[in-house]
Amino acid sequence: MVSKPGEDTHQASVSVGHELSDAEARPLAYAGLILAVILILIGIGMAGTFYFFAKEQKLGPPATPFEQVRTLPPMPRLQVDPKMELKEYRDGQRDILNSYSWVDRTAGVVRIPVDRAMDLVIARGALPARPGGVAPTHERASGSGVIPGPVETNDGAAPGAASPEP
Repeated sequence: MVSKPGEDTHQASVSVGHELSDAEARPLAYAGLILAVILILIGIGMAGTFYFFAKEQKLGPPATPFEQVRTLPPMPRLQVDPKMELKEYRDGQRDILNSYSWVDRTAGVVRIPVDRAMDLVIARGALPARPGGVAPTHERASGSGVIPGPVETNDGAAPGAASPEP
């Protein structure tokens, strides 16, 4: 029987549990040298390509920020940042409530801050008072599970308000 070279070493390595022979250095050195030459050639090729395109294709003037304006899709759009939009909306509403401005200049109607309007109402006593100063009560209000509310209104029921049952 003819044995292959290294077969004895293989059998001995299996019985011991680890490799007994070293890898040959010459093929590893050749592989490393070939890899280094390939990498150098790739680098030279890339430098030549960049140099060629830099000479042949000029970039031209820099682009303006208005050239790539993206058109928005039709309404309704998704909110990009709902928390920020809600904060901006609330800030805008708060500014309207706490500022002076004209509602209708020709009719002389102005908007004043809520706190100032409440102070003026209290100072003028412009709220209507009930005769006798006693608030009306509803018969079913106590212990019936119905929340007591106004019995009569000036302009009818408020939008979204439930009317009391008879």
